[in-house]
Amino acid sequence: FGIAIAGFGLSSQIVALDLLRVVQGGFCGLIWGGGLTWLIAAAPLARRGAAIGGAIAAATLGTLIGPLLGTLAEAIGPAIVFCATGAVAFALAAWAATHPEPDRTGPDREPGAERSIVAQLRAALAAGGFGIGTWLILLEAMFFGAAGVLLPLRMSHLGVPGWAIGATFIAASALSAALSPFVGRAVDRHGARRTMLNGLLAGIPLVAVMMVPHDPVVLVPLAIVALGAPLTAATIPAVSLMTDATERVAVTLILATTAVNLAYAVGETIGSPVAAGLSTDRKSTRLNSSHITI
Repeated sequence: FGIAIAGFGLSSQIVALDLLRVVQGGFCGLIWGGGLTWLIAAAPLARRGAAIGGAIAAATLGTLIGPLLGTLAEAIGPAIVFCATGAVAFALAAWAATHPEPDRTGPDREPGAERSIVAQLRAALAAGGFGIGTWLILLEAMFFGAAGVLLPLRMSHLGVPGWAIGATFIAASALSAALSPFVGRAVDRHGARRTMLNGLLAGIPLVAVMMVPHDPVVLVPLAIVALGAPLTAATIPAVSLMTDATERVAVTLILATTAVNLAYAVGETIGSPVAAGLSTDRKSTRLNSSHITI
């Protein structure tokens, strides 16, 4: 990743930039999957929810820092910013290399870890919790993908300036990052299923009415809360359910963290184009109806 991100700052060819972006995405998957697995394996069982909440908070905080780096790159040049980011990646790699792997006494040392991926996946799905957690993460990512397309269009239609639209998403991410550690502790204290159910019950009405307001003063704070609070309270318990299911049936922990990554990536990939397509179809229908009326 460090090499790819530095090259991204030094290159000016579109083909090279596209290829480097693909490489970055692939190695970010290794970073996130390996880091989350390491964190969960090293965390005491009684504090695993808090560990997952901290990881989600850190990832969300990264989404806030990213645009700032982009702004800085625009101001002082991409080469300096992206090469510096690559240097940070190398420093983190060196730091991680000095830390030993966690002493795993659970599933990764069980004979079941030698089973094929398909066999492990079947066992995890049969354990309960793995499937529902995967579906919840997939649906949440689909919602975020759709909201990333439709919400800015809605806000722009209501006269919200561009800077305020960006600030809305930043505020939602900040709220999610702030709540994630508390949600993680709630999972440790009250259990994953109870915490997840509370998040879903709070999120369903907020998401359902998010596109109803015609006043930006109402829509903006509603969107911040809907995007940042209840779905965070559902995601962290979902990850916890998946990791607990793999451990109960002696399945490698990396299976759960990989499923988390895949579910979120697939959900966003589905949500954005589907939302854009539905929005375009509806706009075309309105235009055709107006033409017939005229």
